[in-house]
Amino acid sequence: MDQNTTFKDVQIVLGSPHDRPVLDESKLLQALGKMGFEWDLSYISADRNPEELEKYCVSAAENGAKVFIAAAGLNPALPGAIAAITRTVPVIGIALNSSTIPAYVTIACAVARPEGSTVLWAGIGKNGLTNAAFIVAQMFGINDAAVRHVLDQYLKEFNPPPKIHVETSSDQE
Repeated sequence: MDQNTTFKDVQIVLGSPHDRPVLDESKLLQALGKMGFEWDLSYISADRNPEELEKYCVSAAENGAKVFIAAAGLNPALPGAIAAITRTVPVIGIALNSSTIPAYVTIACAVARPEGSTVLWAGIGKNGLTNAAFIVAQMFGINDAAVRHVLDQYLKEFNPPPKIHVETSSDQE
């Protein structure tokens, strides 16, 4: 990897191409795009390619990455490994189901983080991936009213509030 590569603000890292179907089922990529965020997607295993993960994260952090979104099925260590490497760049983690371990089991271990090595967990599976897009917009929107407005408009379209319906006992007569 070229050390002078310019990275997009949002870095998405999946532990394996086997995790791609759940990404495709989610609305992460379309939500990021609709809200105007550019992203890069990489597949790097924290277990099988730790040196490559470190090189990638260091280079991304030094060359423009503002936030990492990390998800893996078999081992939830990927978000924590990225947080340990980058230290000052926010990491949003998502636990994915695998063929052998349900995501709710792995997330219980993954959320046990030491002080100073933070991961913000967005959820499980496709909903967690989609929520990660909204967290990114909330983070960028802290100092940017335009981003907050785009997020608000997208959320109204994406998940409109339900209509309130009230019934009374007199309606039953």
